[in-house]
Amino acid sequence: MKLKELDESKIRDIGRVFGYYDYGGEKGLVSAYSCPEATAEYICGYVRGMLKGGFLYDMVRYPKTK
Repeated sequence: MKLKELDESKIRDIGRVFGYYDYGGEKGLVSAYSCPEATAEYICGYVRGMLKGGFLYDMVRYPKTK
């Protein structure tokens, strides 16, 4: 389902998930930024842009069906 709005708190949650994810021995997205908080801020901006552009979907509650 395409999302038309999303609370800022949810956007921040998404950013934190990516920024502070434990990649274990792998580098992951955090290696591209100076710190986990910078990664989180980047992801928040990305989510806001996709939401504004109409490209953000909720695939957890509404997964693709065959």
